[in-house]
Amino acid sequence: MIERAPLQALSREARLALVAEWHRQVAAWRASQEALRAEMEPRKRGGKRQAAPFSKGTRGPAPPPPGRKPGSGPCRYREAPPPEAITARPVDVTGTLAACPVWGGLLAEERGDCVDRTEWPERPRPQVPRDRGQVCRCTVCGTAVRGQHPAVAPAHAGATAPRLGPRVRAAAPALPDGVGMPVRKVPAVLRAVSGVQLTQGAITQEALRRAAGTSGTGYAPWRAAVPEAPAGHPADTGWRVGGEPAHLRAGEPAAATVDQIRPRHRHEAVQEVIPAD
Repeated sequence: MIERAPLQALSREARLALVAEWHRQVAAWRASQEALRAEMEPRKRGGKRQAAPFSKGTRGPAPPPPGRKPGSGPCRYREAPPPEAITARPVDVTGTLAACPVWGGLLAEERGDCVDRTEWPERPRPQVPRDRGQVCRCTVCGTAVRGQHPAVAPAHAGATAPRLGPRVRAAAPALPDGVGMPVRKVPAVLRAVSGVQLTQGAITQEALRRAAGTSGTGYAPWRAAVPEAPAGHPADTGWRVGGEPAHLRAGEPAAATVDQIRPRHRHEAVQEVIPAD
């Protein structure tokens, strides 16, 4: 560092040496600043290109060819569909060349190659069967009595008459639960693939009906088996109920995972499933 000595006490030669030392330090600081700026500039450019891959600097003199080496790793061809999956008769495709494109010789038939294409129907149309139930009325009390059918629910009438079949009701929750797709995107996917139109609320209401019906009946014995398990691992995460914050708590014994939703994170919620002992 430059010593701060009184300039009046220095001689002319000492002052010249001091100025020279200042020039040397300023030049060193400028060189260091330029080096730091050159080092930070590529990092700034790299931070703005989110879609670009990470750069490793300059390319090597003899980079290896891209792709996998021959014979390395599992490699298999796509299997052809089985004969029972073919939905149309084979169409004979004749050659359009009259002569060999290489030597110009005549072409003689040698064999036939089959080419398969797996495709969706051109315009899928949902199947909408209609059941016409008989409605009778008692001649004594005037009560209306509807005909019963295994595929028709007792409340399946009036504004709730257009309902969804079992296959659609099974596919709607399978996409969020099995694939991880958000529920808000399921109606658009089903409409584009199968032509079935439903709303996000219909999917949620169907899930609530299942939870109160057969799913709720199957949930009860699993929850009752949690206190009998030798060990359990409770854990919770954030949740929403009608826009309000809540907590989803999961208890994981060896047999199954039991979930419950409570408005607050308290020890009493744990004791609802896992007893204090």
